[in-house]
Amino acid sequence: MQKHIDSEQRNLAGLTPVEQAAMNTAGLMLVRELFGKTRSSLDTDWLDISSAKKAAICTIARQSRGQMMTATLSALPHAQREAIRLAVLELDYQGEFRCGCDSKVWHPAPVTRAIGDIEREKKERAAKLRMKRAVLAASEMVKQGPRAIGQ
Repeated sequence: MQKHIDSEQRNLAGLTPVEQAAMNTAGLMLVRELFGKTRSSLDTDWLDISSAKKAAICTIARQSRGQMMTATLSALPHAQREAIRLAVLELDYQGEFRCGCDSKVWHPAPVTRAIGDIEREKKERAAKLRMKRAVLAASEMVKQGPRAIGQ
């Protein structure tokens, strides 16, 4: 005898609530993993590497070992970070980094704003300042009370 399945309990994808919950959980885990592969993981990955591997990387990258043992990569200047990235490639330690050695992740583009936005903000600030001066001038005129014309 076949087990009767209540079709009302299935959603549009044909999944039961339990199956849908499992699917959602798997989806969230995948999203978390994708978000983990960002620049923020670079520092934690570097700090997690064994000191022996760090020493090897620093030697090949010609970096001072003492400073690099506790440093975070995102705080380093571009050239230093690039030297370390190339050393990691040379030593085949890419697996130590969740992002591998993708140069975009190691050297994220600086956050820039459109010139139009900057110009608009300048105009808005200038307009606010003019309004503030006009209000101050008006309040000064009101405070002084009636005056003879020409004074």
